[in-house]
Amino acid sequence: MVRVFKNIDDRWKTILLVAAAFVLVRALLLAAVYNISGGTEFTYDVRVHFHLAGAPFEPFSGTRYWAGQYPPLQGMLEAILLAPLRYLVGDFLAIRTSFIIWEAFSVFLTWLCMERMNVPARLSRLILLLLVIMPSGWMTSAVMAQEEVMAGAFVAGAMLLWARDRSLLAIALCGLGVGAGKIFLVLPLFAMVLASVAGGGGIRPVIAGALTSALPYTPMLLASFFKGESVPLIGFTPTFEFTSGIWNLGSSLSNISSVTAKRISLILGLLGAMAPLMWFFLRGALRGISVRRLSLTLLVMLLWFLNLFYHVNPEYFAIVLPLMAVALRDTRTIVLGYMALSLPWAVNFFYGVSIAMSRGALGGQGGFVNLFGALFPGRPGGYLTAALIVTVIANLTLVIHLTTMLFNYRENDSGLS
Repeated sequence: MVRVFKNIDDRWKTILLVAAAFVLVRALLLAAVYNISGGTEFTYDVRVHFHLAGAPFEPFSGTRYWAGQYPPLQGMLEAILLAPLRYLVGDFLAIRTSFIIWEAFSVFLTWLCMERMNVPARLSRLILLLLVIMPSGWMTSAVMAQEEVMAGAFVAGAMLLWARDRSLLAIALCGLGVGAGKIFLVLPLFAMVLASVAGGGGIRPVIAGALTSALPYTPMLLASFFKGESVPLIGFTPTFEFTSGIWNLGSSLSNISSVTAKRISLILGLLGAMAPLMWFFLRGALRGISVRRLSLTLLVMLLWFLNLFYHVNPEYFAIVLPLMAVALRDTRTIVLGYMALSLPWAVNFFYGVSIAMSRGALGGQGGFVNLFGALFPGRPGGYLTAALIVTVIANLTLVIHLTTMLFNYRENDSGLS
């Protein structure tokens, strides 16, 4: 067995070792979460996922049910793994295992993309290790069971296709991600279409992007229109007290409503995301853009939007994890970047404990209240405020730093082209 392993190519040795570490860490996390919660569900979103997977065509009926806030193809995608798993290991482990598999797929595609781009082996191993151990990944999949790992897989797959000079397929895959993973993927989709058009792709990138992203939403929007109901996604306006961004921090200083915050932050977020892209487009810098420069552009776009939009939860940052791996080559920036993207989960933990304590810590939430009591003295309110301040500062610092890197980018820079 040892002799066989020694004869394997070094690249595959790396991914096999990473796969083993990934399985071990995720298995330990599942065991820990099950033990802390007693196997009792503690997050409301899990019920949403089971409903989506059990009724995958419901979004097309124009219903006002909360399923309308999700991409129309998400339920179908979730059902692929969730349907068989729930009969093998039960609901609690099934939902988390399904998203762990999606996360593993995303990591594998990210590795293939790094291999295609000849990322130095030592740096590639570091990035893969960070993807295994950083909370930005495992909190999203193994603990909170959130679908953003699926969106991350769409991003990783699109970048891999772009690296293999399959830009049209990359656009089509990203477009499908808009309808099956996360609506926010419309930002990288628009950037890839624009880059492809600037590179002489003609009208085909526009058609590919429009068809794959708009078609899934068309029947849902038409059904809502004819039933006289609110437009799905657009009509969804949640509050922001449980988010991890600057709007939550500012809410303590003003009485701004969620509706107003949504309108203002959407404009700010789109301006922040589009500004660097349009700057490069108008200067002709998107023509023949390299994979790394494109990934850095997409990373900056998404991070500006996620920092400025009012309703951003910690799991949303899982979408950009593959882009961090493909775009960056500075070890310090990579490590600190993944740490910064993990900080929102501290906000989520203290908020969750605070709410659970106020409601009597029912069900699986009681275990996390006990965990907080064992680790921290006092009440969670002060820790929540401190974590929120640190998170906002860290993530704004990160996106400003990455924006500076993008505007100072040179295609012939060592390690960047």
